Amino acid sequence: MNIELLGIKVNTEPKKQIIEQLQARIRSGQKSFIVTPYSEFFYRGFFDFDFKKILNKADFSLPDGIAVQWIAYYLSIPLKAKSFYGKVFEAIWQAKYSLAQILFEPAKLRMIIKEKISGADFFWDLCRIADQDQLSVFLLGGFGDTSNMVAKEIKKAYPNIKIAGISNSDPNDKSLVEKINNADADILMVAFGPQKQERWIIENLERLNVKIVIGLGGTFDYIAGRKIQPPKWIRAIGLEWLFRLITQPSRFKRIWQATFGLIRGTVRFKVYSSMPFRPNVVGVIINQQKQVFVAKRLSWEDAGKSLREDHWQFPQGGIDLHEDPDKTIIREIGEEIHTKQVEILGRSEKTNTYFWNHTLRPLFFNRLKFKGQEQIIYYLKYTGADDDIILDQQEFCDYKWVAVADLPKIVHRYREGLIKIVMAEIGRYIK
Repeated sequence: MNIELLGIKVNTEPKKQIIEQLQARIRSGQKSFIVTPYSEFFYRGFFDFDFKKILNKADFSLPDGIAVQWIAYYLSIPLKAKSFYGKVFEAIWQAKYSLAQILFEPAKLRMIIKEKISGADFFWDLCRIADQDQLSVFLLGGFGDTSNMVAKEIKKAYPNIKIAGISNSDPNDKSLVEKINNADADILMVAFGPQKQERWIIENLERLNVKIVIGLGGTFDYIAGRKIQPPKWIRAIGLEWLFRLITQPSRFKRIWQATFGLIRGTVRFKVYSSMPFRPNVVGVIINQQKQVFVAKRLSWEDAGKSLREDHWQFPQGGIDLHEDPDKTIIREIGEEIHTKQVEILGRSEKTNTYFWNHTLRPLFFNRLKFKGQEQIIYYLKYTGADDDIILDQQEFCDYKWVAVADLPKIVHRYREGLIKIVMAEIGRYIK
């Protein structure tokens, strides 16, 4: 069972149940991809849409740290204020008292996610499973001889465990997958560092002949003794971040972002998530050559890097109060590409809804107080010439006509819900 927190899915079961599920998957021959999202992962997800998608492809997503429990608990507290700014101040107050509960009433934080499961602890759980079930372990990554030191520590705890292989090769090494498969490894532990290891895993997952693969970030450094792991009592009260700040001051920026930056983004997410969708229209324009118009977005300041780059989309815009959507779509196309050479062919019976990236949207002086768009989809015929089109330079920087079959590859993956609807319907308007 999992829940979605800030766009990232996280398992809510206690560790014992997750281990039982994992062992059942091993017996049935299912490959398992495990991620251990913690505060830095959630903060990075504010900016990196693709990274969140990678995390959500995992079979198990372990709540690594008290920050994950706090997010789940904090977001479960309802907002009762009616006005937008009433919600803002209520959400800020809720953040303050729920954070205080980490120290003074920690049981509250376990209401949604019963148990936090750190990667450093789960490492030893996997070793125990390997020892009991006679599974082999492959250690991939780590700086210098770190992975060799980790192997020695594993052997101290489990003398009979089989270490299938050790490699500190660069993730760009094209022969890595072959080496791992030739070693007949069952459990692959990857320590290329946060984000890099998850990207490498998802790129190679289908070709890996392993039963379990997990990214373990800095766990190898803790096991090898290269870094000091926070004592259990420090972890129990949720002050790992402070311990790491003291012992690793070079990580100040990362720690600041993963604590105070994470809190700020979560408050924003909570407020905007409580708001309604904005009514919107989107135009799928088809020319006489049976091609579809797409435009490249110029800027999107509060979207995050992976949403801004090469963001191709259809023209769209908000519906004014009491405005007829049929008139809205013609108006929006006139404003965004400065042409009236369009005719409405039809309107979809389905609507497409999507959420904005709330975590980066300022709470004050933001005129769009919605959680996202609810789009009415229009199909339109273009009767003009290419030189009739003049882009709104505040919205778009380029445009092109593309074949219908190429739309899923060109329109940004953020809009994949819309593309699924369009691809299922557009055939009736292409004649």
